[in-house]
Amino acid sequence: MGNTGIISPVDTRNMIIPRRATSIFYNAATPNGGAYGSETDEYNIFYSPNGLFRHGGPGGQPFFRTNQTYARVIDRESDALVIYMLRYELYPSMFHQAKFDSCNGGKSLSTDLTDATFAKFAKLSDLPVSSLAQSTIGGMRWQTG
Repeated sequence: MGNTGIISPVDTRNMIIPRRATSIFYNAATPNGGAYGSETDEYNIFYSPNGLFRHGGPGGQPFFRTNQTYARVIDRESDALVIYMLRYELYPSMFHQAKFDSCNGGKSLSTDLTDATFAKFAKLSDLPVSSLAQSTIGGMRWQTG
């Protein structure tokens, strides 16, 4: 396993646990474009044809040729999570607590993402999905081989 805790360079008694962030942004609260706290609008601010983030940095090609819909955002983000799961990565995925607010007929941005992720994973594997305690992950050392 090469994806375990990292010894802290500040205090070697501590382990740092890397987390995988999603692009379900901390300040987004609704899937609806044009609404206050729109995940879709926020995503497009960064990744659309006129977005701030570019392949290779400033001046590079945009990530997408068209603005993305909420469905495409969830599809893309769930693809990334499934890839991490299939790699058996120990890094936890990072979700912001506010993303669990109901916004979509009793669902949330996080439940939309996790529902899509688990549905895709179930089509590829019948293995159980589980999470290790942070103390377990932090206690692991980098291993090779």
